[in-house]
Amino acid sequence: PQYHELIMITNISLYQFKNHSSFTTPLSQRVICTGRNGAGKSNLLGAMYLAINGILPRSSTIDSIFSRETTQGQVRLVIPTDIGDAEYTVSFDRSTRSLRLLYQ
Repeated sequence: PQYHELIMITNISLYQFKNHSSFTTPLSQRVICTGRNGAGKSNLLGAMYLAINGILPRSSTIDSIFSRETTQGQVRLVIPTDIGDAEYTVSFDRSTRSLRLLYQ
């Protein structure tokens, strides 16, 4: 079996990602995400997947991650480490059909 290190995400920010035009929230150890159908609960998980793995969740295309008619967007996660907070940022651009990953 493979073992993966557990991480704790303390903050997530989305800008023009799927149905989230602008969204930022701190996260605690336990998070319950509720809402009506189409509210963006799965999109929030997809954004985390994209930032952590650097690839789109299966069945997603680069065009499908943009909010409406926008051309650029971003997903940002903050993860605490032994030496301070690490930021995982993915910026995406529709015109160049590219993803840019930045880990600090």
